[in-house]
Amino acid sequence: MIYKALITGNNYEIIDEFFAHMDNIDTMTTSNRYHDVVKHIKYFTPDIFVYCIRNESKEDYSKIIPIKHLLAKHRLPFAVVGSKEECDKFEQIAVNIADLILHKPLETDAIQEKISAFLAKWKEEELSAQQKPAAQENTAAQAPAGHIPADPMSAAAQMPMGQMPAGQMFMGQMPVGQVPGQMPVAQAPVNPAPVSNAEEESKKETPKPEEPKKPEKPKLTAADERRRRKRRIRGRGRILVIDDNPLMLKVIKEHLHDEYDVATAVNGKVAFRFLEHRRVDLILLDYEMPGEDGPDILEKLRAKETTTDVPVIFLTGISDRKKIKKALMMKPEGYLLKPIDHDKLISTIKKYIG
Repeated sequence: MIYKALITGNNYEIIDEFFAHMDNIDTMTTSNRYHDVVKHIKYFTPDIFVYCIRNESKEDYSKIIPIKHLLAKHRLPFAVVGSKEECDKFEQIAVNIADLILHKPLETDAIQEKISAFLAKWKEEELSAQQKPAAQENTAAQAPAGHIPADPMSAAAQMPMGQMPAGQMFMGQMPVGQVPGQMPVAQAPVNPAPVSNAEEESKKETPKPEEPKKPEKPKLTAADERRRRKRRIRGRGRILVIDDNPLMLKVIKEHLHDEYDVATAVNGKVAFRFLEHRRVDLILLDYEMPGEDGPDILEKLRAKETTTDVPVIFLTGISDRKKIKKALMMKPEGYLLKPIDHDKLISTIKKYIG
């Protein structure tokens, strides 16, 4: 069985092992920011949260406490992987947080095996816990004939509406109108008062409230319409992501794969080789990369006839105003700051390719 693991922490070697060598565990990275974890749980739906620790600060550990509460709400287990010294330190600071602790130097296969076995048992216990209330309900429904509940009020509450004796309304423990030792007396049904013609006419004449008008969609400029028309292809839109970080490529692909066809490239050379044979509707381009960086690649894209009008959005982790100003001077369609926000990413893309 394939499980999903949402992982974070400063131990990038272990994180890389999850991506590269674990066949039975599909992996996505996140940060230790609460709202990042909220969104990744929503869109990735993991089976377990894994904290890969190395030289974490007390501040880092303090951010884990609210995340643990979030995981408990979603019934997701919390695992810690690291050296024995690091794990012992974690347990001293964050007491009773971890559901599973794995000490390195465990081999990758052993980590995968232990996590898979733990999750199989965890899910079995969850299923058993969910089945207990159902079994209790079935037991109550199958009570023997003639069984009298201790509380007449509970009997009335459990009795189907059509089976309650006519004229009986429970008040305290004695039906109204019943003398102790006597059978209940049926009461004649009360006919509703006739409705006059004037009342019926007033009901008919009452005007229905007007439905609120839907806000009009903002009109697109002629340039936007042309760009959409050019970029629209048969079926799903196609997006090329250019970033030297394989983890970032995987995260973005997870964000987009439900709505778009996503291709990835780790540098400009790979990207242009792909573009020789395929057209794309939009390019997500990392601003800072070793060797040929984002601005260099954008300049080449604008110079080629086949890619000159392809919308380009910069992805950047920088907050330097001068660098951002330089990026905007090249007139990309936009830029997004890392870590990438799922909703912001989708809404930005829809401006250009729908």
